[in-house]
Amino acid sequence: MVIVNDFEIQIVTAEEKSPFKEHKNGLNTYVEVEPDAEYFLSVRKVRSSSTDCLVTLEIDGKCLG
Repeated sequence: MVIVNDFEIQIVTAEEKSPFKEHKNGLNTYVEVEPDAEYFLSVRKVRSSSTDCLVTLEIDGKCLG
């Protein structure tokens, strides 16, 4: 799970909706996902704010659009 400003972002399994194992290295968070696994990006607002947020999501360096 990564929390950025007012948002929590997780990569979760498509079937159980449970988060994949994560590893932290400094400020970076890495997620351990098996090849060809199906997943969703879970985005949740954790507190209200009047601040706008622009997000770019990438998996293995590929922009998800």
